[in-house]
Amino acid sequence: MDQKSLLEKIIKKLASKEKKCVLLHVNADPDALGCAVALSLAFPEITIGSAGGLSKNGKNLQKNLDVEVIEHPDISIFNTIIAVDTPSPERLGEYGENLSNLIVIDHHLKTHAWETELCYIDENVASCGEIVYEILKLAEKKITSKIGLALLAGILTDTGKFSYAKASTLTTFAKIMEASGISMDDVLSVFEEEHETDYSKRISRLKGAQRMRYTKVGRYIVAVSQVGSFESSVCGTLLSLGADCAFVGSQRENEFRISARATSAIIKEGLHLGNLMDEIGKENGCDGGGHDGAAGLAGIGDVEAMLNICIERLKGGF
Repeated sequence: MDQKSLLEKIIKKLASKEKKCVLLHVNADPDALGCAVALSLAFPEITIGSAGGLSKNGKNLQKNLDVEVIEHPDISIFNTIIAVDTPSPERLGEYGENLSNLIVIDHHLKTHAWETELCYIDENVASCGEIVYEILKLAEKKITSKIGLALLAGILTDTGKFSYAKASTLTTFAKIMEASGISMDDVLSVFEEEHETDYSKRISRLKGAQRMRYTKVGRYIVAVSQVGSFESSVCGTLLSLGADCAFVGSQRENEFRISARATSAIIKEGLHLGNLMDEIGKENGCDGGGHDGAAGLAGIGDVEAMLNICIERLKGGF
């Protein structure tokens, strides 16, 4: 089945009067929530459910959009489940097994994790919001101001404020702005941080820099650190200090989480962090994946040991 035919089949399912639930992955970000909101506003009988909470920016977007997200919904009452911006079933927590009547819309590295005919994955786009916009356009749905804000906020954050954007991303972003009447100020205002939150993030960045250790892989500098929170933000700090690639982890009881970021220079040499984290995840029973320049790894285990594995795998070549 070609891609357009697949999208048309997904649209037919979305447009049905059946009860549907967009199930957000654990710690859902604005891209996931924005896609869910856009779909729920454009198509009938769609409920937004959470498999395990929203990220801080996800909560900010939910507050600005004033939308309901049902925590741990009873999915047995729905005819169809929709997974957006979710690279694998494991990211859906307790819901990850035995899902039926499933639609998958995603932009991460394509794997064989999803077992459904209605699985549309385009890893050539920088955000899932770009795919949902194409779906709405193909379905001839109006891009309202609320839909526009939802998609734009997701695209902005998932591309690191366009750091990982492609030319097509900027084109799509502009089209959504024009169609919805949403300004850049409107989008940026969603993520204005209160002083206390900003203070905590800055402290994490400083601690991350203080605890940093680094090594050379070929002619590139790879930095590693541990913090209590804001892992991805600390990664950005380590890159700004001169690292070409950064792995930052946190430990919460027996669970760990690692964020990874890389500069365009090392990506051009062949590094794909999404592939790297996916392979490490499979080998260690964890959930890993992402994009070439931004990826993550999470699961049960010791964060120090997993960070060492990341470094050793990188040293093995990319």
